Amino acid sequence: MVVLRPYDYYACEYLCLSLREQDRREIFNLRPYDEAVLLAQECHHWFSDTGNRCRIAWHDGRPAGLLGLVCVYPQVWEAIAFGTNAFRRVAVALARWGRHEARAVLAAGLGHRLQATARLEHAESLKYIQALGGAAEGPPARCLGKDGGDYQRFVWLKSTYGGNNDVHVQQGPETQGAAAAADGA
Repeated sequence: MVVLRPYDYYACEYLCLSLREQDRREIFNLRPYDEAVLLAQECHHWFSDTGNRCRIAWHDGRPAGLLGLVCVYPQVWEAIAFGTNAFRRVAVALARWGRHEARAVLAAGLGHRLQATARLEHAESLKYIQALGGAAEGPPARCLGKDGGDYQRFVWLKSTYGGNNDVHVQQGPETQGAAAAADGA
């Protein structure tokens, strides 16, 4: 059974200490540190602000994944997601919540841009962002991380959102099936 709960520091710290390997490479490669507790403290800084949005998904009595939206610049929000090896078991529940919150941010005028960044070799992350409706923005950023990893930026824009009842901004054939799966259709 999957339970979504509001942000909690200790659950977040557990997630950071138990990151699945692909999330560890993706996240710490873009941070000036490689310490799980520092990541938990950075998340606490982001998500203890009541204006930002975050849910932690629990599976079998343990935190398994986190999805959050953080206002990083005026009217610009960043989507952040990571988890343990049980992330796949909670991914759909987090996606449903995330799509709802993204719609709320864009429709309520809290932001005109939502963005997410994923490591190109992390195929699961790329598919997850596309299932949430993220559209690739420009070519991948080459040699972005500490180890020279390549990353892709994805965006959801209010101008292309158009007030529809879905967060999908641009949906090509490659994301239609993934979007239906994220909604459990």
